[in-house]
Formats: sequence, C-alpha cells, structure tokens
Amino acid sequence: MLLPLLARYGGAEGWVSLAIGQSVGGFAAILIVFGWTLIGPKRVAGKSPLEATGQYWISLVQRSAVAVVAIPLAVVVSAALSPAGHIQLSVGMALAASLAGFSPAWFWVGSGTPRSMVVFEAIPRLVSTLTAFLALLVTQDLRWYPILLIVSTLLGYVWFSLRVLSRDTLRSYPLRFIFGQFKSNILPALTVLTSGAYTSITVSLVTAVTPLRASTEFVSGDKLYRLGTQAIAISGNAFQGWVSEHEDADVSKKRMRSAVYLNVALGLAGGLGLALIGPWFSALLFSPELAVGGPVMACFGLAYFWLSVNSALGRLVLTPLDLNKAVFASTVAGALVGVPGILFGASQHGALGAAVAVASAEFVVTAIQLGALAIYRSQRARVESAPSHEPVA
Repeated sequence: MLLPLLARYGGAEGWVSLAIGQSVGGFAAILIVFGWTLIGPKRVAGKSPLEATGQYWISLVQRSAVAVVAIPLAVVVSAALSPAGHIQLSVGMALAASLAGFSPAWFWVGSGTPRSMVVFEAIPRLVSTLTAFLALLVTQDLRWYPILLIVSTLLGYVWFSLRVLSRDTLRSYPLRFIFGQFKSNILPALTVLTSGAYTSITVSLVTAVTPLRASTEFVSGDKLYRLGTQAIAISGNAFQGWVSEHEDADVSKKRMRSAVYLNVALGLAGGLGLALIGPWFSALLFSPELAVGGPVMACFGLAYFWLSVNSALGRLVLTPLDLNKAVFASTVAGALVGVPGILFGASQHGALGAAVAVASAEFVVTAIQLGALAIYRSQRARVESAPSHEPVA
C-alpha cells in the first residue's frame, strides 16, 4: 500500500533517503538484538512461565544497554549519508527501523504464542500503515511514515512488556545477574552482527559510492528482495521452536530435514519470482523511473535462493546442534566477501555489480554451512560405527 506513494511522492532523492534510514536503522536493530533471535527461542522453549519471562527480561535489559550506543550512532550515520534536504526523513526512518531490535518475536516463537505476534506487533503496524497511507494522501509528506511507525512500534512492545513482566520475574533476575550474562551472548551477537554487515547496510554502502541513478535501481531491487525475505523470516520463526522443542533426537532430525527441504522449495519459488517478474513489477509498483533491470533482479533472485537455504541451515540445523561456531564462521566469511564486494562492484558496475556481490556473499555462507554439516555428520558416523571396548559381564 505505502510503497507506491513513497516512491511517487518522494521522487528519487526521497526514495533513496528512506532506504538509507531503513538500512542504517536495520543495522542498529541487529546490534540491539544482541543475538537473541538466534538463541532466544531455544532458551524459552519448554520452560516454565517464570523462566521464560525471565529470559525475556534479561534480553530486554541487555538490548536496552546496547541501544544506548546503537541508536545515536544510527542517527549520526543516516544524517551524514542522506541527500541534502531529506535529513529528517532519513533520521526518522533510522529511528523507526532500529526499534525492531526490541521485537519480542523470538520470545513468541519459543513460547509457542503466535497470537501475541498478531496482537502486539502485526495489528499496531497495520494501524500505523493505514494511518500513514491516509496522511500521505492528504499531505504528501513522507515524514509521517517513520513518525507513525515509531509510535505504533513503541506502543506494541511496551504494552506487551508491561503485561508479561511481573514483580516475581524482576526479583528473580536482578540487574547484577543480567549484566553478568553478557558474555554468554557475545558469539551469537557477533554471528547475527556479521550477517547484518552485508545484508542490512548494503543500501548504505551502495549509495556511498554510486550516483543517484544507480542507487535508485539498487534500492528498488533491494526493496523487492527484502519484501520477499519476509517469507524466509516467517518460515524460520515457524519452524525454529518446532525443531527444538522435541526431546527425541531422531524426531528432531526428521523435523530439521523437512524444514530445510521446504526452505529450498521456498528459495526456488521466490528466486524465480524475483528474476522473472521483478523488473515488470518494480516499474508497476514504484514507477518506470525507479524500475529495476532484468540482470540486477536475476542476481537478487539468486541471492534469495541461497539466503533461504542458509537461513534454514543456520537457524534450524546448525544452531540446534550447538554448531554456533560454524554459523559464526559462515557469516564472517559472507561479510568478508559481501562488504568489499559490494563497495567494489557498485563503484565499478553500479547496481549490477552490487547485486552480484550480494548473491556471491549468500553463496559463500551456504557453502561453508554445508561443509560444516558434512564434517559433523562424518564425525558422528565414525563415532557411531566405532567398536565398543566395554568388558562383557
């Protein structure tokens, strides 16, 4: 609903300014998450209400501490990258996007309460979207969008926190204990952070080294790509608790296998859709001026497939198997390929070069995760086939 209005009323500069704010704020949100989207569902699944809400309280305190640093940095960076005359728009969007780091979605997934996701996140966001749509029609001022998004996000998350956190929870998990737990989140936080280095800030990197026309094409392609990745996120959320909740190892393995197969199918369907329909749909949705070329969308389609596969492998297989170091190594390798690749590709070949780098980074992540899984399976097979030397009674 909003994208056509944002594209047409904002023009090329407004369109890029919104994307910069969303990109920088999205990276700040990844900092604020502090690894809880990766480890949170497993820590909550199957726990008592006090233990589960205790984990949420721990995450809330830790994420608030990170936000004190991350949000001001997002404001400064988005203001510096924004086109002249659109600083307020970029900063507002950065603030709105950064608040996603406080989302309790991982808690709802782990505790098996999807209704809360509708009540406290989806409905407030829908109301803000409808209100922003009307405000844009009347005023044609894009700043209403981040303002209303900020208000709705805060209302939903604060409302949920007040409902779920009790005095018993706060007494059982004092601040001294919570801050003592920071160290246990470092590796998951670094894993999520390095993944975000080449996914959330790609727009900011491209706009920093390319002229406006190349930036607008990449922004439009990235926008369709991000819309499509919502399906990958939903799939991961739906399966993450399901994979981890069963105590029987054989049942868990079957569930892991089913989840991966479904994500492979999702990646194929989504990737082909982006490659074949993306150029036409971008012209229809955003305007011919902001449309994306076929080669660029083909690269985004390829990136979508690899992202769907490695998201399933990382969240639904390697993490439940406690192979967090392998997930971290894959994301580091992806960032090492993605960040310089995007900068070089964008500076030399514009939107197409940047899109090639995005697809290459996702392929590297997938290849390393598959290699780690193969090594794990090989080691397990050797252990299980080794002869027993226990004495016979």
